[in-house]
Formats: sequence, structure tokens, C-alpha cells
Amino acid sequence: HHLQPEHATLEGSTVSLVGWFPKKNKLGALIRTGKFMGYIMYFSPHQVHLPSGAPVLIRNLQKRRHLNGKWGRVLQWVPERKRYQVDVGTEVLLVRPEKAIPYVTEAVDARKRNRLDRGT
Repeated sequence: HHLQPEHATLEGSTVSLVGWFPKKNKLGALIRTGKFMGYIMYFSPHQVHLPSGAPVLIRNLQKRRHLNGKWGRVLQWVPERKRYQVDVGTEVLLVRPEKAIPYVTEAVDARKRNRLDRGT
């Protein structure tokens, strides 16, 4: 069920996702390579590509509201549509990245996460 940190990529760099920050509407990612290595930065969901098999929470669908709050698995990234193909068990759908939030193993302790979420 866990998204392994080494499986996320951001514009070709390896990142470890540390959480979804709803107040910012962004993913927090620990940069693993390059000049920002060691920093936690925030990114829009469409900037981070999840691997096949990554568990995601479906949210904010307008036409298929009954699927909001359901968990699914990424089957693949469909670049020409800029969407993930996600299997939610009962059907397979194309979902924009901001509507497929990855399940992330807690990678930072609670105090640091609270500071990050408050932006301090």
C-alpha cells in the first residue's frame, strides 16, 4: 500500500514524497539529487509523476462523484492526455494528477510535518 519514495520523479530528479498538504494544495517532496538535495519543497500534483502501481486517493471528481474517497492504483501515465489511468476496482478511469493524491508513507516526524503544513 505504500508509495516507495524512490519511485517518484520530478522533472527527471528522484524525490521522496513526504505528504499531501491540503492547506497548500500541494505535495511535499524531499529532494534526493541535484543542487536542492536534502530540501523539502512543495509541488503541484502535475509536476510529480507517480509510478505504475502507486496507490492513490480519488478526490474532487465532478461526473463520477461516487468514486470520490475511493482508493485506486495507477496503471500508467497517459502523456497525450496528461492524466493517470487508475484502476479503482470497479472501473478504470483517466484522472488528472490533482484528483489522484498518492498514499505516502510518513517520512517526516509529526512535529516537522506540522511546521511544514503551517509554512514555518
